[in-house]
Amino acid sequence: MATRRSDASDLIDGLNEDLANEYASVIQYRTYASTLRGPHRLTLRSLFEGEIADELRHAGLLADYIVALGGAPTTTPADVPTADSPLEMLRAVYEAEVDTIQRYVERRSQAEEIGEHGIAVTLDDIIEDETRHRDEMQLILDGWESESTQRSSDGRSPAATSREGARQRPARTRARETAGSSR
Repeated sequence: MATRRSDASDLIDGLNEDLANEYASVIQYRTYASTLRGPHRLTLRSLFEGEIADELRHAGLLADYIVALGGAPTTTPADVPTADSPLEMLRAVYEAEVDTIQRYVERRSQAEEIGEHGIAVTLDDIIEDETRHRDEMQLILDGWESESTQRSSDGRSPAATSREGARQRPARTRARETAGSSR
């Protein structure tokens, strides 16, 4: 193993923290994809599974840089948040992305400070990936949360309330509404 660079000690420790969080993200996405329930299962499962490859790629880059700097890559993931509902999963993933971006911005500065410009550029690419992930999660949450806040007093969505109301109107009225909406 290479000798640990004394000027890189803080960067190595930080990269190991990032590596532990990338491992945790892989576990989080895999667990969420497998435990999803409800009408959004197929869509969110694909979304979560699709993120795993990026997180593994990031982990590989981080481990290689840690070794190049004379450190030893961690083998222990950070804590993985649990979630019971798809909305909780999305919120947890969003928060993880926000935290990850903050850590990588700090890590990029550390790399620049000790003259590791190649690492800094790679971290820029990772920051770009994580920012895209964060933005996607935010867009999903925006639609999801606005839908959940539009629930009726009995907890039903506007669409369910509308369907229920349509079932209670006479068939002739429903037929006119349908005919009128297709014009």
